[in-house]
Amino acid sequence: MSGWRTKVFGDNPFNFYGWIFAGLFIIGCSGREMLLALRAQTDLGQENHLLLAIYFLLLGQFAMSMQNYCARAAKRLDEKELKK
Repeated sequence: MSGWRTKVFGDNPFNFYGWIFAGLFIIGCSGREMLLALRAQTDLGQENHLLLAIYFLLLGQFAMSMQNYCARAAKRLDEKELKK
């Protein structure tokens, strides 16, 4: 029997498919910003859009890393609870 942490944060189909779609969304937003940067007429507009595209990619990587950490931590915490 798994605890509530594993059910919410652990490796389950909702988190698996949720992060696949979130990753695709983040990559899509980053690609959109890259296209806007290529079409921008001013240097400042290009810089802003390029920085925003990089930000979206880094945000996505951070969020996926955090979900992975929460899944592993929840598994360990639930194992300790079950031993008690």
